[in-house]
Amino acid sequence: MSETFRRGHIVWRELMTPDAPASQAFYQGLVGWKYESMPMPGGGEYLMYGDAQGMLGGVVQMTAEMGGHPPHWMPYVSVEDVAACVARAKAAGGTIGVGPMDIGPGVFAVIGDPQGAWITAWSGKGGDGEARDMATMGPGGFCWDTLNTSDPKAAAAFYGEVFGWQVGDFQGNTTLLANDMAIADVQPAPPGVPAFWLCHLVVAELDEAVATTVGQGGAQLMPPMDVPTVGQFSVVRDPQGAVVSLFVPQFG
Repeated sequence: MSETFRRGHIVWRELMTPDAPASQAFYQGLVGWKYESMPMPGGGEYLMYGDAQGMLGGVVQMTAEMGGHPPHWMPYVSVEDVAACVARAKAAGGTIGVGPMDIGPGVFAVIGDPQGAWITAWSGKGGDGEARDMATMGPGGFCWDTLNTSDPKAAAAFYGEVFGWQVGDFQGNTTLLANDMAIADVQPAPPGVPAFWLCHLVVAELDEAVATTVGQGGAQLMPPMDVPTVGQFSVVRDPQGAVVSLFVPQFG
């Protein structure tokens, strides 16, 4: 990562999976990710994925000690002071799953919002990398994030307290803004579905990406949906069980 900091923005996305090698192979075939391993201070290695422009996130092998959480994607938000974010999250009714913890390249804490979605506060020591332009982003990049929750209004207020995000509106949808820039939206979760963050992954061709996912043991959870002037997406469950959105930008 460069020395550029993008405080308040989502700068990393981590896949929690029961089978890291299988997930690695699946996404490499789907969007062409390359992988690098980074030694961890306490031993072991951290697997990172990315493209020709740099690393974009990590892949973590889930263990029994992780409390039985299902496979999922989790955004990382760049902050200046992780401990202060943790204090604000607790005061606003959130829970702390891990941390604050110093892992060498930075300090992080995993935060659960009052409705049950998980997100990570991250303070890197070497910058966050340059922002990607969603309009020109190629396959393999993440262009957007959606919070699915049982109480959109309360959830938006919580993230405002913790990260300083503002609330906006786009095409009738509640959006979350960092430094006046829209970075995510908030949607009601389907009945019976726990709150979660949905990360939107850019693919070259939507039908083909969905077919690849289903053909390898995943499932299409939502048919293609058009977002006027923005693009088209479909929600799938990858072969290892994590829910992700496959997205094709179509700006106009």
